[in-house]
Amino acid sequence: MIDRLNSIVNSFKDKSILVIGDIMVDEYIWGSVSRISPEAPVPVVLEKDREHRPGGALNVINNLIALQATPYITGIIGTDEGGRFVSNFLEENDIDIDGIIKVPEISTTQKTRIIGNSQQIVRLDFERSDPIEANFTEEMLDYIDSKMEYIDGIIISDYNKGVINSNVLKKLQDLRYKGFFIAIDPHVRQFKNYFGMSLVTPNHHEAGEGIGIKIVDEESLRKVSKEIINEMGHELLLITLGENGMVLCKGDGSYTHIPTVAKHVYDVTGAGDTVITVFTLSILSDATPEEAAILSNIAAGYVVGKIGTVIIPLQDLQARIISEYILL
Repeated sequence: MIDRLNSIVNSFKDKSILVIGDIMVDEYIWGSVSRISPEAPVPVVLEKDREHRPGGALNVINNLIALQATPYITGIIGTDEGGRFVSNFLEENDIDIDGIIKVPEISTTQKTRIIGNSQQIVRLDFERSDPIEANFTEEMLDYIDSKMEYIDGIIISDYNKGVINSNVLKKLQDLRYKGFFIAIDPHVRQFKNYFGMSLVTPNHHEAGEGIGIKIVDEESLRKVSKEIINEMGHELLLITLGENGMVLCKGDGSYTHIPTVAKHVYDVTGAGDTVITVFTLSILSDATPEEAAILSNIAAGYVVGKIGTVIIPLQDLQARIISEYILL
């Protein structure tokens, strides 16, 4: 099994993936807390460090880079500080920026997390709320068409900021019918718009809310899984369960629960990006869905053991395949 999983992972470097979705920047303000504010019952954080990391669709790109695949990306950013971070990140990593649409009138989505004594205290979100103009969508669709001959699959990172609209979804469904592998990290408000995709990777909250059934136990989890597969016509459904691992469901009705290998769960930020990236690369490298789920689970166990948005380098994934094999 170890040799088989390593063979799959070694094929990642031969794959090219187009990422479509909401591009974000994750800002972290690190500090210490030693007192409560006299103005309100809140901690006072003394800032010690500040950093920016890729978020949303850009974090999927970061995962692909770490796993030595070839990434492409299309999405919309502003010309603000966040937009400059995105452009610089892509240029520094020699990623094609032709699919990045810069719009001066909008703000690049940014999530600022203030962390005191290693605990997140508050998150500030800066984002646009207006619909994406049709001409920007057309630019994205043109870029998608231009990359079809160069890519092996597509990953959608949908945070409901307007990029993944009805026109983009129609394009994706057309490509799916033509045989392209299309994986979606979904947003609950769009849940019933992703019909007939290759892979959808909701967490258990999104899965339950998306289908209108609250997941409270194994029975309700099985019911939700079955209804999503039957109603939406997806080939594969991977529901992440946090510290309880993940569930893999297939169009033939099979249901497999994969326990977590994480020793400690400190922060699930970005874990979904890692899961969908590793699973997609694995399937495109001729893994079975079960093998892809095992590799995704191993990778997720690594990132949730860290604080903040992190990625797993290829060599670390290979090392964890060996160290975690006893738990498979």
